[in-house]
Amino acid sequence: GFKHAYDFVYLPVDLNRNRPTNKGYAFINFIKSSEAERFAKHFEGWAKWKFSSSKIGVVVWGAVQGLQANIAEHRNSAIM
Repeated sequence: GFKHAYDFVYLPVDLNRNRPTNKGYAFINFIKSSEAERFAKHFEGWAKWKFSSSKIGVVVWGAVQGLQANIAEHRNSAIM
């Protein structure tokens, strides 16, 4: 798995709904680039969801890199 491979996860949530739900994407900061590459290889095209969904996983490299940079970028989020 990917346990201990990352040091930051930000999953944006829509709080304006009756039941808060995630927005369908996340920001993950991996400690090593090799782990990020392994994650991308595993989850690109992912469609084995535990619930009914037609969505396909897409992995994109973020413009913000590193733990401190991600904390600074998302610090003022409603759920941070």
